[in-house]
Amino acid sequence: MSKYLQENMAKKQTTINELARIVKQGFSEVKKDIDDLAMATKKEFDQVHQEFDQVHQEFDQVHQEFDQVHQEINGLKLGQENVELKLTNVAYRFELQELQQRVEILEKEIKIRKK
Repeated sequence: MSKYLQENMAKKQTTINELARIVKQGFSEVKKDIDDLAMATKKEFDQVHQEFDQVHQEFDQVHQEFDQVHQEINGLKLGQENVELKLTNVAYRFELQELQQRVEILEKEIKIRKK
């Protein structure tokens, strides 16, 4: 091979080697950037996951409070029904007392007439 060819090939070899090194370095930097982005993304997702856990706990607490309110409302309804029953019985008792008085009056009149 001629000396000129050998020098050009040596220059090309050096250029190819440098190019390979530059590309490798570029890929290393890109990989590092991707790894950094992946870590940042993971960190953000972990934070979002943590916030959703907190929201879930708060919803559980609200659900429990609604259950308690529901139970209290049911208790109030039952109490209202009991009051209504008692009031109904009170009115019925007044009617019975009035009827009792009328019967007593009638009995007195009948006894008087029988004599």
